[in-house]
Amino acid sequence: MAYREVTMIEIKEVLRLRVLGVAKKRIAAQLGLDPKTVRRYLEVGESHGIVAGAGPGQLTDERLGAVLAELKKPAPHEHGDAWWECERERPLIVDLLKKGVRLTKIRKLMQRQGVDVPYSTLHRFAVLQLGFGKRAATVPLADGEPGVELQVDPGSVGFYEPGPDGKRRKIKVIVFTPNVSRYRFVCPIERETTEEVIAAFEAAWTFYKGVYRAVLVDNLKAVVQCADRVEPRFTDAFLEYAQARGFVIDTARVRKPKDKARVERSVRDVRDDCFAGEHLRDIAAARVHAERWCRDDYGARRHSTTGRMPREHFLNVEAPVLLSAPEQPYDVSRWCTPKVARDHFVQVERALYSMPTRLIGPHTAGPGRPHHRPLLRPRPTHPDLRAPTAWSAPHRPERLPPGETSLRHARHRILAAAGRRARPEHRRLRPASTRRATAVDPHAHRLRRALAGQAPRRRCRRPLLRPRPGQRHAEPQTADDHGPA
Repeated sequence: MAYREVTMIEIKEVLRLRVLGVAKKRIAAQLGLDPKTVRRYLEVGESHGIVAGAGPGQLTDERLGAVLAELKKPAPHEHGDAWWECERERPLIVDLLKKGVRLTKIRKLMQRQGVDVPYSTLHRFAVLQLGFGKRAATVPLADGEPGVELQVDPGSVGFYEPGPDGKRRKIKVIVFTPNVSRYRFVCPIERETTEEVIAAFEAAWTFYKGVYRAVLVDNLKAVVQCADRVEPRFTDAFLEYAQARGFVIDTARVRKPKDKARVERSVRDVRDDCFAGEHLRDIAAARVHAERWCRDDYGARRHSTTGRMPREHFLNVEAPVLLSAPEQPYDVSRWCTPKVARDHFVQVERALYSMPTRLIGPHTAGPGRPHHRPLLRPRPTHPDLRAPTAWSAPHRPERLPPGETSLRHARHRILAAAGRRARPEHRRLRPASTRRATAVDPHAHRLRRALAGQAPRRRCRRPLLRPRPGQRHAEPQTADDHGPA
């Protein structure tokens, strides 16, 4: 026969019928209880002043509460020997749990010391005595205002089908999750570069038909140049993009996934529900599948927290308050700090640009230090300057200062004369001794061969080495550099 728990209402009814003068067996028959159970309830009630025939006035809330508390008290249970073995090993168990050792491993370590206890007893001891397995309290966060915050997080969600080479590539995605409606958007990408991330953002604005005012991103190298919890440094290209689209960038703290909890949890759901078991050949098929899943599958499913369908929630609450969607595609700029050569040319991505004379010279740029030269936005305005090498590109002689027109030919005589004017000590060098001269500038090999009466080579086989501390001269680097000392 199955055990049936007597409810609080039934216990109260037993006591109420007793104070009205009803017999014990009559109470048991009327409520369907065993007479011994009724007798036990009435004995506890009599110990708290509830007697038969005294009237309903004796059944107060205080006496009823005391009776229920005593009846619901668990029966005393004596622990077995395995429990007391765990009690003796309490310091060891506590120490290993603090170090992050799993409970199954702790049992194995105890067995090595001759203490063999069942895992169920060890687990019950750790839960009841040491607080093992207790989760932190969930703190609900405010959703904020509609159309303001959009959380962004990258992730890997599977693999493409094998290509012609038989290799499988990872499916990398960027997940966008609004803070209010949870109407997420998934955009597969090839690599986590600035251009790919900006293209994913452009796809997100097209999907939402608007721009959110604030974006909470992870510490991507394509977005964040230097992560910091107070003053993060963003890449110049993405910061310029944020200014063009009108949103503010905010970053989560390093190794603090709860700062963007809504999108952090959604990466796992995208992997398991959107891409698991799918056969996708390339990134184009992945993007079509991801957008259809976001719009028709996930967007039409009732959310467990908001209680509304994400797409319907977004269209009614957030879509009307978003910033206007961009009408023109964004042209990604390349930010760099190139060096202006002596021929007034600067090379950026195999394109040549002519620069003013005042910018000629070496410059140094290190991480976290201001650049000596202003940043350049390379936009090719001279198509005729694109050439495989700098020396073969045409130039405009009228832009050069007087006396420096022939620099575009890189003649060795002009370079040798310039070297002698810059460093007078070169005049005392003999042609043979110049082979051991230390490299002082990029044109040292041209100067050396010019002083030796030889024709300039187009390119050195190896660059000259700068002498180490305590070394007088650099050693020759090529076979034809050896000569009399």
